[in-house]
Amino acid sequence: AVICTDGITDIFNPQCIQNSMGSVFNVPVVLSSSLAVFEWLQKNEIVSVASTPKAKKLYTDIKIPKRMALIMGSEDLGLTPFWLENATEKVAIPMRAHMDSLNLATATAILLYGLKGHQIA
Repeated sequence: AVICTDGITDIFNPQCIQNSMGSVFNVPVVLSSSLAVFEWLQKNEIVSVASTPKAKKLYTDIKIPKRMALIMGSEDLGLTPFWLENATEKVAIPMRAHMDSLNLATATAILLYGLKGHQIA
């Protein structure tokens, strides 16, 4: 499922629908507040793993739990202060010294692929 918080992303924007190649109609989508999502994750014992280039750990350095939510920020602003403060784990993608960011879709693809192969805690 895809969960969009705090109205940051308009998933029904025609450009968003086009870029999803119609996937937005085949994947469960939830619109909610960050606080409500965070509380739901905690209640259901789902670990939140947030991606930020400022994280001290690389995504390859953590054991992935059986129940995980991958938290991604907007492409231009990154994670909100709420998720930077409250996520269970914060991870970065290793990059060369002169690079400091990736396209959101690329970063998400790298993390989903890379985390899939990790040992489950």
